[in-house]
Amino acid sequence: MLFGGTVRHLDDVKRLRSDGFDFGEIAFLSQRARCYWWESGLSNNSSDKFFLIAHGPHEEAENDIAYLRDRHIPNIKATIDILSRMNITSLNIHMAMDKSVSRLVIDEKINVLGELVEYASKNNVLINLENISETVNELEPAIAEISNLGLTLDTGHANLDTLENKSISIVRNLGKSIRHCHFHDNLGGQMPHGDLHLPVGKGNIDFKSIITELLAVDYRGTITLEASPELQVVSKKRLETIINQIRGISNEQ
Repeated sequence: MLFGGTVRHLDDVKRLRSDGFDFGEIAFLSQRARCYWWESGLSNNSSDKFFLIAHGPHEEAENDIAYLRDRHIPNIKATIDILSRMNITSLNIHMAMDKSVSRLVIDEKINVLGELVEYASKNNVLINLENISETVNELEPAIAEISNLGLTLDTGHANLDTLENKSISIVRNLGKSIRHCHFHDNLGGQMPHGDLHLPVGKGNIDFKSIITELLAVDYRGTITLEASPELQVVSKKRLETIINQIRGISNEQ
């Protein structure tokens, strides 16, 4: 598994490199961010072990087809255009498909996701859909319909609006579609107030069980540690300790 942290400006890239991370996940959350990275001159280099992936804009109106077509999809496509220039090949996106979203809107989202995946593939970019409040049954139709759509497993989101963290069921049922993970902790509760983005070990999420399930499906992909910058190293060390414990390796600190 490869560990990274969130990137909002160039200084974050320098910090993650110096702290021994494998990659950074650039947050393309707004037009301003897109302009900043377009002008940065930064790009992935095949000779560099450290690399960049991307997080697309958040979805602001989850039940509005006009917003989806007129704003959200164009914003994601604009992000893909920049990723092509930066040689970034992985994009995580938000597109809610839980029970709060109407069936009509979900069907339209599956249609536009197919269009996005095709558009992205022409730019050598893979799209991963991040779980927000969805169950396995709510995620599965999009994964089944769109052959090249991947998943981003967000452990913190999976711990909200539920009595039991949904990460385990997502890995067990859709593990082969998981291309990326977001690891952060919280104390449960409801979205959005419960989405605390605590470092690993500071909430009530059972990361050992989640990692055990990921290892069982031979997951070897990327994990972004979505805690505050100064606590990302703490999360990384705790996860490395957990992985070594599962594998029966002595972890000398």
